[in-house]
Amino acid sequence: MNNMPTQLPTVSPQVWDNKRVVSYDDIARLHKVSKNRVIKAFQRHSEELLKGEDYYDLTRQEMLEFKENNALDNLSISNQSTGMRVFTESGYLVLACTFRGAEAAYVRRQLVNSYFKVKELRATGVSSQLLISLEKTIINQNKMLAAINESLDRLFNKPVEETKTIAAPQEESIPQNPPELQDGEATTTFLAERCRWYSTQGKPHTAFTEHVLRTLGVHTNKCYEYNNPYSRCVIQEVDGKIVPSLYIKPAGIQKLLDWCRKTDYARSIRKVERYQRDFGIHKAGDVKSVYYLLETDGVKGVCRADKKRYNLKDF
Repeated sequence: MNNMPTQLPTVSPQVWDNKRVVSYDDIARLHKVSKNRVIKAFQRHSEELLKGEDYYDLTRQEMLEFKENNALDNLSISNQSTGMRVFTESGYLVLACTFRGAEAAYVRRQLVNSYFKVKELRATGVSSQLLISLEKTIINQNKMLAAINESLDRLFNKPVEETKTIAAPQEESIPQNPPELQDGEATTTFLAERCRWYSTQGKPHTAFTEHVLRTLGVHTNKCYEYNNPYSRCVIQEVDGKIVPSLYIKPAGIQKLLDWCRKTDYARSIRKVERYQRDFGIHKAGDVKSVYYLLETDGVKGVCRADKKRYNLKDF
């Protein structure tokens, strides 16, 4: 190791989805290999990598946002640019392990220890004012969740012992029908909690819940105000910031409940991904990840891909 470089080439901090990431060009420059070799490494191991966790495929619009947020003046985005791929720490390690030799191992170790091991909030540069604003928003949402607990229990007309997935409602005095909510409505955060859908970080998986609703034809767009038989969106200004609030009406909740009963609360769409060959400490056949695969099933108005993977915490 005496011949190892004392300092790695500089890597500008790049953050996407609150995670530090690196591009094909970064990996090639750090390991002194061609970009084409890195691309081929991805192609060989693509089945072992999970989109949205190990890597992200950015659209041209997301590239512009990525460039602006990370102050990447050297990132060239032409009119012909269709997108770019960036890798998180886990995705980088899969590709970097294909580069053999003591120097490759040294670069890999140094990059993990010096670049990826940074607190997420520090990496994203979140201001204290924004954190305070987010905290207030969470407090207000929690108050709304408590206020609709009793009315939503009437819609979830199913014994707790039978589902084994819905927590029993707490017996407490709560205000009825706050101004923000209409009778029987619920937020997607509350619905995720009622269905026991949590992310791997332990938070209510609202993205999964909203995607399920979209596949059922329930509008969940939060870019503008609307009011339809299944849902409504209200745009408000909170502490000088525009905050959208999405509410699902009883008819939309009933669609979700019917889907949950058919899929055993999404368990029937559970997929298990296994290693196809020995990799590190893992053996061929070991479980790599468990995810839930949602398909739009031809529903109009769904602006996402026909298939989308979600990782959920066991429930």
